[in-house]
Amino acid sequence: MREMGTGDSASRLILWFCLGFLILGVGFVQCGVTYDRKALLINGQRRILFSGSIHYPRSTPDMWEDLIQKAKDGGIDVIETYVFWNLHEPSPGKYDFEGRNDLVRFVKTIHKAGLYAHLRIGPYVCAEWNFGGFPVWLKYVPGISFRTDNEPFKRAMKGFTERIVELMKSENLFESQGGPIILSQIENEYGRQGQLLGAEGHNYMTWAAKMAIATETGVPWVMCKEDDAPDPVINTCNGFYCDSFAPNKPYKPLIWTEAWSGWFTEFGGPMHHRPVQDLAFGVARFIQKGGSFVNYYMYHGGTNFGRTAGGPFVTTSYDYDAPIDEYGLIRQPKYGHLKELHRAIKMCEKALVSADPVVTSIGNKQQAHVYSAESGDCSAFLANYDTESAARVLFNNVHYNLPPWSISILPDCRNAVFNTAKVGVQTSQMEMLPTDTKNFQWESYLEDLSSLDDSSTFTTHGLLEQINVTRDTSDYLWYMTSVDIGDSESFLHGGELPTLIIQSTGHAVHIFVNGQLSGSAFGTRQNRRFTYQGKINLHSGTNRIALLSVAVGLPNVGGHFESWNTGILGPVALHGLSQGKMDLSWQKWTYQVGLKGEAMNLAFPTNTPSIGWMDASLTVQKPQPLTWHKTYFDAPEGNEPLALDMEGMGKGQIWVNGESIGRYWTAFATGDCSHCSYTGTYKPNKCQTGCGQPTQRWYHVPRAWLKPSQNLLVIFEELGGNPSTVSLVKRSVSGVCAEVSEYHPNIKNWQIESYGKGQTFHRPKVHLKCSPGQAIASIKFASFGTPLGTCGSYQQGECHAATSYAILERKCVGKARCAVTISNSNFGKDPCPNVLKRLTVEAVCAPETSVHIVQGDYNGRGIIISWVTPLNLAGSNVVTYWKAVDGDVKPKKKRGHASTSSYRFYDYTSGFLHHATIKGLEYDTKYIYEVGTDGSVRQFSFTSPPKVGPDVPYTFGIIGDLGQTLASNETLYHYLSNPKGQAVLFPGDLSYADDHPNHDQRKWDSWGRFVEPCAAYQTFIYAAGNHEIDFVPNIGEPHAFKPYIHRYHNAYKASKSISPLWYSIRRASAHIIVLSSYSAYGKYTPQYVWLEQELKKVNREETPWLIVMVHSPWYNSNNYHYMEGESMRAMFESWFVNSKVDLVLSGHVHSYERSERVSNIKYNITNGLSYPVKDPSAPIYITIGDGGNIEGIANSFTDPQPSYSAYREASFGHAVLEIYNRTHAYYTWHRNQDNEPVAADSIMLHNRYFFPVEELESGNTRA
Repeated sequence: MREMGTGDSASRLILWFCLGFLILGVGFVQCGVTYDRKALLINGQRRILFSGSIHYPRSTPDMWEDLIQKAKDGGIDVIETYVFWNLHEPSPGKYDFEGRNDLVRFVKTIHKAGLYAHLRIGPYVCAEWNFGGFPVWLKYVPGISFRTDNEPFKRAMKGFTERIVELMKSENLFESQGGPIILSQIENEYGRQGQLLGAEGHNYMTWAAKMAIATETGVPWVMCKEDDAPDPVINTCNGFYCDSFAPNKPYKPLIWTEAWSGWFTEFGGPMHHRPVQDLAFGVARFIQKGGSFVNYYMYHGGTNFGRTAGGPFVTTSYDYDAPIDEYGLIRQPKYGHLKELHRAIKMCEKALVSADPVVTSIGNKQQAHVYSAESGDCSAFLANYDTESAARVLFNNVHYNLPPWSISILPDCRNAVFNTAKVGVQTSQMEMLPTDTKNFQWESYLEDLSSLDDSSTFTTHGLLEQINVTRDTSDYLWYMTSVDIGDSESFLHGGELPTLIIQSTGHAVHIFVNGQLSGSAFGTRQNRRFTYQGKINLHSGTNRIALLSVAVGLPNVGGHFESWNTGILGPVALHGLSQGKMDLSWQKWTYQVGLKGEAMNLAFPTNTPSIGWMDASLTVQKPQPLTWHKTYFDAPEGNEPLALDMEGMGKGQIWVNGESIGRYWTAFATGDCSHCSYTGTYKPNKCQTGCGQPTQRWYHVPRAWLKPSQNLLVIFEELGGNPSTVSLVKRSVSGVCAEVSEYHPNIKNWQIESYGKGQTFHRPKVHLKCSPGQAIASIKFASFGTPLGTCGSYQQGECHAATSYAILERKCVGKARCAVTISNSNFGKDPCPNVLKRLTVEAVCAPETSVHIVQGDYNGRGIIISWVTPLNLAGSNVVTYWKAVDGDVKPKKKRGHASTSSYRFYDYTSGFLHHATIKGLEYDTKYIYEVGTDGSVRQFSFTSPPKVGPDVPYTFGIIGDLGQTLASNETLYHYLSNPKGQAVLFPGDLSYADDHPNHDQRKWDSWGRFVEPCAAYQTFIYAAGNHEIDFVPNIGEPHAFKPYIHRYHNAYKASKSISPLWYSIRRASAHIIVLSSYSAYGKYTPQYVWLEQELKKVNREETPWLIVMVHSPWYNSNNYHYMEGESMRAMFESWFVNSKVDLVLSGHVHSYERSERVSNIKYNITNGLSYPVKDPSAPIYITIGDGGNIEGIANSFTDPQPSYSAYREASFGHAVLEIYNRTHAYYTWHRNQDNEPVAADSIMLHNRYFFPVEELESGNTRA
């Protein structure tokens, strides 16, 4: 294709020659971009094209390349964008193409990715954008009337359109010049308004088309929703469905410029979701009818930064339920299912562009559209329009099953490779997670209503329209007047207060009487106009009434919306005075545009001195309206998208480093969120979520706007919200779900029922994939059979393969992605013959690296930070750490160096294991630490324990035999929901890797990731259990505890131990001894000698609470592992009694049990005293092997319950030990099935050394 400059008339003649021949139906010659009745032709080739709307100002330039590449990877050929007049020409003749407004850079980024562009110049855009994209100054051009046969408007529109076209030409960006732009649009959705205007509308529309053609771009122009579009402009369709659309001339192609992928949200309304099955169905219906160009509006919605949201009342988020979400992350299954749809349709492209469909009935509500080309290519679309029932149809002597409201695509008229209702891709679960950014330290500044600057006000009689006064330079306009009240008014003497009535044309108003907020009122998108009515408290004399009228975006759609009113136009009246009604509408009103804080540029970084900011804690005690809040924060490490959680605030605006995030409003959504089905015609109110919740809680903070530190966050709060509730969060994939049936069609693997033999049958697969840098940490649900529910709430159905969980765990846990074949043989046997089965899975995703901390010295001033990185991601062996500081104090960062190693086990090689010991910490101090490389730094925190002392309060969580099952997940997060825990006592059995073939070491990796949300922030004190032994000489692994010792370092040498399997630490008021049930402990063995000396060292005056952890229990009334700890008990129990040990914690038995204070130390071979007896010097023995394990619950207790057993229960759970002082501690056990961390078992413990009084049982103590 030859180059064409702006003055190349020869190329222009060629284009017109091509278009002329096409209109006359005389074939085509090879040109850049032309069209015929079948499709757009690019370089002479008809193309089926998929397009995606990505609006450049709704994201930041650093996001553009990634968004466009994701669109390309999703099967998109074209990127569509509007051009936003009010951004580019904010004042007449002054243009802005910088930053987010850099249209040229955006189009060049599209070109760089190898995609085409569709430039919708408009310049009316609608788009839920402020004023529909028109600059507000345009409204005040003398004699103007928007979007009609009006010379001032046409002159301005022509000037802007030509400016944009010339800009694109100057950069050679049209396809006729070698650029990516293959289509342009003039005007937008004008048809209905044009009809209402009659001849003036038609004349304007015709003029706009001719004006656009005259710019000679060398590419076709389109007009959407404009049936009268004159040649050669193509009229196109917008809507949820366009299968009934036809162009206005038979030689024009079917183009769908807006296939609505979802819907926008408005403050006070729910979020709208369009099921991808219905969206795919709509697209397939359009293509099967002969459509050749589909644009998804939106493919990435983005954010209405600043005050760009229109409506009014449109939210700052413009997520639109698009395939790529507001933050730039892929939304599954919408993205993946559409990608498969595009691939299936592209397989049909030759037939689609070469033939017309033959439509035949294959059922009552079923049709076949068949494209048979002369070349022999044949493609078919089999449609079931029934919204209730699936259909089994016969086509070409083959049976096909069609779900309700679905279309199957057969690229060769034989093999069904895709069905719109059968979603085989995963569903990604997104969560907003804490960033560990330190708590914001707020300062506040109050708008002072009594000190308005007279130079910025003016006074006139009557009420003025708001936008005429503000020219949209601010959302805010003050209307102020005064009322004189005489002493004789009855309400001053105990009578009823007067009522103020205000009628507003929108959008919100706050009423202040004598400087105090008296009330507020708000309109809605459906009813901008509203009336405020409320009692007001006046005093005798002059009273000041100030009304703050607030705009929430200017209208973007509607006939001559430029003439719509905003603000308070009255009447405004007082009722209930002695004179009756006092109409205030036409008295003197004083006006001020904007806020004092806006005039002072409080939202922008400045070097000016303090201007009256005060500690926000003073204002939080009594929340104040019209308050500015500011704080500084450091940018969190990593690359996850960030957002501000504004749930505790009211209404206002947000700025970061002077960039406007946008409006926020914690308006609670009303609507019906009870029903959603993909079948049947979609409308925005059909599938809604968020009812009863804030419409928008999280507000996108682009990372490109942040500096490494000292980022200024400013919030203006209108109503009195509490800034201490604001937090910075990150958006991340927390889990993935997938559900695929036995006979799921797809492009690579398919089956057709009743099809002839000899076909290679490739079974479908479930595919799971976490985000980059993540791996599958655990399987939350798995069922091959007939499971029920949806992602996040799956349940087993009547048919279930018992091996489901084990198969998924073995194939997926520890991997970034996995695929599991759906077949009976893969799950052992057919769980329900002659029943159509499906495999349903929910998996938890976590970072590939894992981090944990343990105490690094004897007394708590040291910590060992351990982390694992994959072999292909060695990372740094340096940990950076610092004390958390408040305010503007710059932290003093220090560095610690880790030892790094790796180990081999059978056929597995571990990642790099890093262990950094940090000493000299300050007691009871929060520290921040970071590990990783510059590209993947991860940040965590911990709080060092208080200084050792007898009355130091401290709380331990207690978890044992955790594993990584669904029950494990419930235990861990149940514990995390209890905010009391400061460190965790863990009496053994961690990952259960040895329960997998060849002691699958990947389970150690996945377990580390699984517990990281707790173990990276709280110190774990571990004992080794039997599942840590990993002694397997038959596969060449003769060294016991090899993986455990490599992965879990501790400070055993600080307690004079020679082995990490037995050691002790002191923490707060507790002395904790850890023993090994599976190391030699007989007389004179190293463990025996060490324990004997350690018990002598215990100083109860400093650490009154003596706690021992040993994995195998000594007192156990469960038939599982009964008496296994007996020999160790016989060896050491007398020592424990003599030393007055308070608690002994064990695991091993997969249930829960608490003993009385008993001992069995009087037994000898002749006296027959072999039964435990109560002993006030003995410890209480707690068996807490109920964390989740992998082997199930141990529910075989001996009957009757022995007297030494105080409480027992076969349930999963965790415990908490709250040490109050040297005499008392409160112990509680919490079962998982209790949604809240309530105590199922509890007891107030008395210290054996300082207060050896028998405990009183609390709650139910027998089971």
